[in-house]
Amino acid sequence: MIAEFFPEAFQRYISLPVLGPFMDPYAGWLHEQQYTWRSARYELRMAGRVADYLEQRAVCRLEDLNHQHLDDCHRWFRQKFPAEAGSVLVLLRFLHTAGHIDKPSSPPSSNASDVYVEAFMASALARSRLFRTLGATVSAETISIRNVLNLGSDGPSPKPFAIASAEP
Repeated sequence: MIAEFFPEAFQRYISLPVLGPFMDPYAGWLHEQQYTWRSARYELRMAGRVADYLEQRAVCRLEDLNHQHLDDCHRWFRQKFPAEAGSVLVLLRFLHTAGHIDKPSSPPSSNASDVYVEAFMASALARSRLFRTLGATVSAETISIRNVLNLGSDGPSPKPFAIASAEP
């Protein structure tokens, strides 16, 4: 099945460390789960990255692979490649479904609320950086406008239109 997704490079995927023997069944499973051709190719490429990660962590055989390795891999992907981290979970679901990895007896090391908290904090940090940048820009623009209007820094501050028109 993997040869349909990678006609010229399927040997590379079949020879991957740890996951190589399961790449063809994984491709079939993705097809059965109704992944589009493009999405399945993406998931297969990300499985290649997971295999590289596992090889760097000295996981050489599927028998050595456990749920903790994939949890750690998912955590690393979330930090390094946030948009691609879901691929680790797709692979994990396949390995569970196919019976190659047992489901953990204890809850995963990071629960869904941790993921939401991390995402919220990252978003808040990005917003604060944006507002600091915008604040400096608005401050500089205000000074420029005051100079153009010859108001100077000690001059009267202009009133907003709605307030100025509301006064008698």
